[in-house]
Amino acid sequence: MLVERLVHLGFEVRADLVRADGAHLSAQLTREQTQALELAPGQIVFVRPTHETTFTT
Repeated sequence: MLVERLVHLGFEVRADLVRADGAHLSAQLTREQTQALELAPGQIVFVRPTHETTFTT
C-alpha cells in the first residue's frame, strides 16, 4: 500500500492509504506510532488489519 497523506488529528494521525488496485483505506495511529514507523507520504507500507469498519453508501 502507498501512504497517500498523513492527517494530524491532535495526538492521533490518520494515514490515508491506496492499495495497488486503487482502493482507498485509512489507518488511525498515535503520533508516537507514526514517528516510530517513520511514516511519510509516498512510502510503500505493509498493512495487517486488526479491526475493520466498513461504511457503505
